[in-house]
Amino acid sequence: MKKRLYFFVTCILLISCSQETTNETDNEIEINNEITTTKNLIVKAPCTIDSPECGSKNSLVVFTYKSQVHNQNINWSVSNGNMTLISGQRTTNAIFKLANNFNGGTVNVTAGACNLSKRITPCSSPPPCGLSISRIYELNGNQEDEVAFGTAPTLSPGWTITSSWFSVTYQSNNVSNHVGSLNPIGYPQILIPVYCSDKVKKVTVWVTASSGTMSCVKTVSTNFLVCGTGGGIGDL
Repeated sequence: MKKRLYFFVTCILLISCSQETTNETDNEIEINNEITTTKNLIVKAPCTIDSPECGSKNSLVVFTYKSQVHNQNINWSVSNGNMTLISGQRTTNAIFKLANNFNGGTVNVTAGACNLSKRITPCSSPPPCGLSISRIYELNGNQEDEVAFGTAPTLSPGWTITSSWFSVTYQSNNVSNHVGSLNPIGYPQILIPVYCSDKVKKVTVWVTASSGTMSCVKTVSTNFLVCGTGGGIGDL
């Protein structure tokens, strides 16, 4: 009888240990699966860089960086080619000026885990442009220090304004550059303080418009002698 009881107890212990071992193994598998799943989630954030496929000499081209990750440290640079970054560093839209001897080049953008390059070639012939601009206008309607400078482009059907960039020259010959925005009626504009101690004497604007895969830039300059607080004496 004692032998049977000993055998019965031994069997219970063996079964219990076997179950505990099995449970521990299952837990290890679950933990390992969680680790594997976590590792699989550590992937580079999806990101893209976009621009026209070609550009004309002495023109402006906009490169756009897109990512699902926000507040990244975005850095634009020219890998090769005769072009210069003139606006948009640290932002998602960068404007590059193509030189007179532009013969193709590559732009690079880094942001977080993303490191992308985009090649742009010289256009064999200027693409048709559905954009035209005649001049720049100024307005100091609030009689304050701020003056609005803007232009009213004419667009062909299917074309939209995608960006603008203004260069302001003062009487002191100092120059300030500004990325434009669209005013409530959809025209490119900047609003800046202009003091009568250093009036604005010239403004140049570059406006980019796109239609599908086509993009073009038009530029115009207008002379002024204006300042805020209603102190402008009109266009020259």
